[in-house]
Amino acid sequence: MSFSFFLLFHSLAREREKLFLKTNVGIHSPTHSPKPPHTGSHVDIWALGVVLNEMWSGERPHQEYSQQLQLIYQVAVLRRTPKIERSTPAVLAELIRECWGIDPVRRPGAEEVRRRLEEELARVVAAEEKGGEE
Repeated sequence: MSFSFFLLFHSLAREREKLFLKTNVGIHSPTHSPKPPHTGSHVDIWALGVVLNEMWSGERPHQEYSQQLQLIYQVAVLRRTPKIERSTPAVLAELIRECWGIDPVRRPGAEEVRRRLEEELARVVAAEEKGGEE
């Protein structure tokens, strides 16, 4: 995944924050304005889902969009997610989909993602060791 992909989403988040502050002029000063609803660690979890999917598939996400504005529209407005390969293990595919949940607050936390990945790895290793004993 290229660094520009992450920069694109970082700049999109910054623009949303600026817009949020502009729409609240007169209600809150920028230093006392409430945090925009779609920033923080839950947004990072969405990106982690993208990285996990890319690591499994070996392909950059959203290659079909040649222009950044197309990508922004597809992801931010239409809420399109990258394709999950059929070969992706069910446990991993489910975790990736949860990371991409529409409501950022309902996405798993980083600690939960780590725990679930470790549990799945332990399960796979145990199954391979058991299979090797036969």
